[in-house]
Amino acid sequence: MCPCECSDKRKCLWDFLIWFCRVWGLITAAGLWGVGIEAAVYKHTIAAYFLIIAVITMFLETVFLMDYWVAVCISEESTFMKIWKKILWLDDWKKGLLYAAFSFTCFINPHELPLGIVSGVMLVISFILYVIKTRSTYQEHVPETTEANETYDRFDDYPDDLEFSIINPTSNIPIMTNVADQNEILEV
Repeated sequence: MCPCECSDKRKCLWDFLIWFCRVWGLITAAGLWGVGIEAAVYKHTIAAYFLIIAVITMFLETVFLMDYWVAVCISEESTFMKIWKKILWLDDWKKGLLYAAFSFTCFINPHELPLGIVSGVMLVISFILYVIKTRSTYQEHVPETTEANETYDRFDDYPDDLEFSIINPTSNIPIMTNVADQNEILEV
């Protein structure tokens, strides 16, 4: 059995991957902060870029924490919630592509800022992890086929031979085909 006490080992692995992505993203954001501050101290022109992508990465990696607070404190009809849903849209492969785009600049002029390469590699690893994570979240949202679903028919509780349990009205009573005979129907 998994340490997370789930019965399905594959689901346990995907849950671990999701949390590993989040923790790795936070570590990457911290690394970007460090490289940005070091670059600023040594007066490199690329320092502003590292600090900006550090802020963006930190925000994107803490969105899942802020989502719990937003769901409790903000109403569904507010303008902020509409903006928030657009921010939540930027997840999985989309976030990975953004990290891949951020990583290109980290590899420019590696002799000036060697830790920039480390940050670039961390961003590339985040990109790969988020692309893999997309597979797990896609599997969660795929609807089951109709054959696999149970039917929720409201007549399942009745026996199959229901027609045999109904009294046959044509057995000894003449059939009333005339609309004028409805008084006899109402009397019964």
